[in-house]
Amino acid sequence: MRRLYKYLAALVLGFGILAGVRWALRAYITQVPTGTWVSAGNLSMPRANAATVMLADGRMLITGGANGAVPVATVDIFDASGNLTAGPPMNVPRSQHTSTLLQDGRVLVAGGLDGNGNPISTAEIYDPTVN
Repeated sequence: MRRLYKYLAALVLGFGILAGVRWALRAYITQVPTGTWVSAGNLSMPRANAATVMLADGRMLITGGANGAVPVATVDIFDASGNLTAGPPMNVPRSQHTSTLLQDGRVLVAGGLDGNGNPISTAEIYDPTVN
């Protein structure tokens, strides 16, 4: 009889845990995408070869790139609400560069190409706590 009670207790506990997990999954997992594309707005300038990095607060930082053959210093910020806003421009226009999130939350933007296709030897840092 004791063995039966142990199995029943384990069974009830197991169902309770499963119900809790199911509730947690329902509460925290977002809807599965529908497989369609939705407009997220317009960048402040059309461009290719931009670099994108996710900031610590979940926003996406889109830096530089090229409009035609001309590198740009333009910066855009995409937030979790789906808003796309212009950020402060970089000091140096660049395309094909890197953007790296640093441990302290700032972003290192480095290298890339200038308007003549020459490598850029400078780097700059963006601090999202200011913007």
